[in-house]
Amino acid sequence: MHVATRILLLLTAVLWSSSLPPKVEGKEYRVASASEVKSASNIARAGDTVILANGTWEGVCLTFDECKGTRERPITIRAETEGQVVFTGNSQFRFSGQHVIVAGFVFRDVIGPSESCNFVPTVSDSPSIFASRTALSPNNRLGS
Repeated sequence: MHVATRILLLLTAVLWSSSLPPKVEGKEYRVASASEVKSASNIARAGDTVILANGTWEGVCLTFDECKGTRERPITIRAETEGQVVFTGNSQFRFSGQHVIVAGFVFRDVIGPSESCNFVPTVSDSPSIFASRTALSPNNRLGS
């Protein structure tokens, strides 16, 4: 291949790659308290992940209102280690919005008005909220 052809190919590749949008990675927010969850929930954007620290979370009220994930970049709320974040007592975990993934939590002996965990999408025909590997103890139930 001639030198001029090689240079032309190289310039074409450089120009083409510079016209592509930059790959933007989501941010990770590691939280270990209800106040840190509140802060993270206020700033989490599409593609971001909120990671709850391992341990027992007793009597906490955690809220993620109107999460704005996208199909390509959902907001993920997950346990640091699957099965090692346990909600007990009078704990509440509430989230709403679009394209949210919730994963790795255990709800054990949670008490409250309904003694259950309910997943209620805000739009009935939208599969935008996913619960993955979230476990309930025999004293609680999924749905109502």
